[in-house]
Amino acid sequence: MIQIIDNGCGIDPEDLEIAFQRHTSSKITSADELDAINTLGFRGEALASIAAVSQIEITSRTAEKENGMRLQIEGGKVISKAPCGAPIGTDLKVQNLFFNLPVRQKFLRSNRVEIGHITDIITRYALAYPLIHFALKHNNLSILNSPDWRGQIDHVINNNKIDISTNSSKLTEIYGFTVQTIYGKKISTHLLPIDVGGEDFRIFGFVGQPDIGRSEKNASSLFVNHRYVISKEFFAIMQDIYRDYLMRHKYPFFILFLEIAPNKIDCNVHPTKKKIKFLNASHFFAEIQQALSKPIKNSILMASQRNNLGESANVQSFDTVMDYWTPSSRTSNPSNSSNSSNPSISSQISHTSLSKHDSSIRVESSHQHHLTNPKQTHLLPTPKKIQKPRIKSPSSKYNKFKPQFSHELSSTSTSLENQSISESPYILVKNLPPLFKLNAGIQAGNNYLVFQNEEGLILIDQHAAHERINYERVQQWQKLDQVPIQRLILPIQLEVAPNEVEFVKDAAHELKSYGFELDHFGSKTFLLRTVPAILQPKHMDSQLIVDICLEIIKMGREKSFSDIKRDIFQYIGCHQSIRAGDEIWSESQIKKIIKDLDACENPHHCAHGRPTYIKISYKNIDKWFHRT
Repeated sequence: MIQIIDNGCGIDPEDLEIAFQRHTSSKITSADELDAINTLGFRGEALASIAAVSQIEITSRTAEKENGMRLQIEGGKVISKAPCGAPIGTDLKVQNLFFNLPVRQKFLRSNRVEIGHITDIITRYALAYPLIHFALKHNNLSILNSPDWRGQIDHVINNNKIDISTNSSKLTEIYGFTVQTIYGKKISTHLLPIDVGGEDFRIFGFVGQPDIGRSEKNASSLFVNHRYVISKEFFAIMQDIYRDYLMRHKYPFFILFLEIAPNKIDCNVHPTKKKIKFLNASHFFAEIQQALSKPIKNSILMASQRNNLGESANVQSFDTVMDYWTPSSRTSNPSNSSNSSNPSISSQISHTSLSKHDSSIRVESSHQHHLTNPKQTHLLPTPKKIQKPRIKSPSSKYNKFKPQFSHELSSTSTSLENQSISESPYILVKNLPPLFKLNAGIQAGNNYLVFQNEEGLILIDQHAAHERINYERVQQWQKLDQVPIQRLILPIQLEVAPNEVEFVKDAAHELKSYGFELDHFGSKTFLLRTVPAILQPKHMDSQLIVDICLEIIKMGREKSFSDIKRDIFQYIGCHQSIRAGDEIWSESQIKKIIKDLDACENPHHCAHGRPTYIKISYKNIDKWFHRT
């Protein structure tokens, strides 16, 4: 049996039976509303479809009635209908699913699989609507129990005079506490709040640090107007942003909410409504990537910097709902109690609000509640001016939707990419203090460089660090008219398979753009005349150079060279780097590695996502020796 209970407004007795007829529970009042759907339902099909293949008992009562009404349906036919005592709200029981369709019943999966699907969807919507209390039980065991804010919201509003519909910091913390309740402190303390926007959209929520990269793609959640959706295009954007920070076979973890005008999406392309279409999709996703890329990357880098300075995590943790509302358990900023003057959500998406009682409830900036704690200086201040991406919309008739901060967008037309460091709250990497203020170090095990400073020990993976340095050097090729090359005194012969000869001929121009100049010498033989200067042929075996060139040719056969540019850079950077096991005798060489790593845009990870260094604090060392 599946039982669903809510404490909502209930169903009128005269409507209870009608609700199980086809199309009668639709929220659509006119055909025009099909172009701007604000509801999550199936236009009246769900209850009728379920009733046709199961045994249903529904009890419902409205606030205006003293008694409720109980209705029993079997195979789509009403069995009984009678008044009964009931609390306000609705109680729906579904039993013997597909009892009248034994062929279909045969293909039901195990209870474990089905409860897994149920848990997944309830979890997603508990995240999407944090002010609604969701409780899920299976065989009398609690599986999920999201925060219960009943009474607490009214208490805060009445006693503290806080308008929660305009207080962005409170709403951000509510989202964060819900995430912590569902995923636990281990995950929530590695999440970074984010809030960015474009001309026609807004994205807010949490993105994970690389440490909590997941093994499964579907672990993350994307909500469009608070509808949980699966978007391959959006996930590809997130993968591309995280590519330099995650190890292979790991996927980014995020919980993001996209707000967009309903007339710019089509929700009716999939039976479960999990897949939607976007108007002018290629243009829209280009804007999304431009808006997200720089803030997320800089958040990750600054979080790594702060973590290695011993500072605390980004999302505050509380043990209970009461702890959340206890003033002594948190810092407060009077200036943030009612500092949001932005108008409520546009009426176009008012039905996707967090609470059925107040359609204006919004989550604003994801940083304000941390600013009063010096150990929690936030990464991403909500910009006073969100810049318009310099991508022209194909049609102006779709630009009527204005996000909550749309009045700020009209004040500037500067591209996000063209902002100066002083203007942009996101371009912070170059303003960071030196990462490695270290005393002289040593090489240990021919694999690691060991240093100490006033805080503890720093262990640097020599190959990962050098790979990051070389990778960022190779990346600079994109800014040059010509790749720095070294011409070989004696060309190296390169043999390819017979079926690759024509491909290598055609790809000669692309290979030259990476520094490899090849001439066809006849039959299956090519002469390699130049190599990228970074490879330093005098220090490398000619066969290794041939292997690198052949591997790049292999990559180009599988995908276009433009798609594998980053892979080629990683490959070249990796093979030019100091290897694990190589001895580093020179102190100046060690110092140069540290200096070059400190100058990298991302000194925390190698090109394949592995950490370049770890920090062991003296406090932890003292614990190991039982000094504390």
